[in-house]
Amino acid sequence: MNKEKKPVIAVIGGGPAGLMAAGVAGESGASVLLFETNAKCGRKLLLTGSGKCNITNTAPMKEFLEHFPENRKFLYPSFKHFFTEDLERFFNQYGLFFQREDNNNGKIFPQDHRAATVLEVLLTYCQDNQVDFHLSEPVRQIKKGEAWEIVTDKGVYPVTSAIIATGGLSYPGTGSAGSGYLMAESLGISIEPTRPALVPLVCADKWCRELTGISLEGVKTSLWESAGGGSFRKIISMSEDILFTHFGVSGPAALSISRWIKSSPKSCDKDLQCDYRLTIDLCPERSAEDVEKLLLEVFSQSPNKLLRSVISRNFGLPNAVSSVLVRLCTPIEDIYCRDTTREIRRKMISMLKSLPLTVLETKGYNEAMVTAGGVSTRELDPRTMGSRRNPGIYFAGEVIDIDGFTGGFNLQAAFSTGYLAGRSAAVL
Repeated sequence: MNKEKKPVIAVIGGGPAGLMAAGVAGESGASVLLFETNAKCGRKLLLTGSGKCNITNTAPMKEFLEHFPENRKFLYPSFKHFFTEDLERFFNQYGLFFQREDNNNGKIFPQDHRAATVLEVLLTYCQDNQVDFHLSEPVRQIKKGEAWEIVTDKGVYPVTSAIIATGGLSYPGTGSAGSGYLMAESLGISIEPTRPALVPLVCADKWCRELTGISLEGVKTSLWESAGGGSFRKIISMSEDILFTHFGVSGPAALSISRWIKSSPKSCDKDLQCDYRLTIDLCPERSAEDVEKLLLEVFSQSPNKLLRSVISRNFGLPNAVSSVLVRLCTPIEDIYCRDTTREIRRKMISMLKSLPLTVLETKGYNEAMVTAGGVSTRELDPRTMGSRRNPGIYFAGEVIDIDGFTGGFNLQAAFSTGYLAGRSAAVL
């Protein structure tokens, strides 16, 4: 940094990315103004992990990046500068320690499982580095004059540079209204179409309600998109747990798959021919031929057993799931193995290997954990988080077109991009 001139940096947004950027910029010697729409910072952060705050993940960098389905290479420089070990050291110095949970897909939480503690550390870090908080002061405009100007209802602030860390559109009740996209567009920066991600899916299948609260482990869920003419093409498959709800499905598989659903809500015709379908392979370790062979053996050995009992016992499925499968194959719910025809058996094999669900819509931004889409990564220099066409303008966090799966990946990306943006903006 040029010591003869102290940069003045505006950070717009008081979430994890903005608070990290502000603290780093202040620590690097800059004078920092942080503008937050709400009366308090970090409202969305307090909701993460149901308040427990899954802060990052134990996955090594290469595997970590694979949890970002698009634009993962863009994150590499910021992760090189500030990754999981750096994040842990940062919080440790403020007395917050991490807890790694066994058999929890590498998830890392603060030791006290409180998102509020994470927020307290970030606020203390900013205060320690003389960040000037402007709460309840939304930014209306960023203008280019002799310097950059931040326009709010309370005044105009000339700054050397600005870091836009306003988040996306998810959880609008926390103040996420997409203002960062408007700021970016006003500067000529392109925005990739946005949509809810990490959000539950609403399905047309009424039997989902009967299975509310049942989670299936180790299944393989696939998303199919209409290719026209009644045919569908596979978009993505996930070998993750899936949870049935009264409206459809949730759980890691459904949440991760949701980012690929781009059509408008309830894009179905009167016959429920929708743009998207799910299929669930309930026994992915077995081929259809193996399933048929097992069924034939069981039918031969236990002809007087109820079909639903046989399905539940031999395929490790909850009784309620087996009952639904039987009902989808035959109107005779209490059918015995001895009465199961070849046609019913074929249907059962199909259901076990490819249980279909019709997706009506996602639960929308109100329940989405993150936003897919946003400021195009092509517009930004990943080595600095700076705008390629607007020197002095930087971006961090969810406002950028980067979104990861569940497991702490998105929070780490917010901290890493915030760190790099703050450090870059402080260097004249």
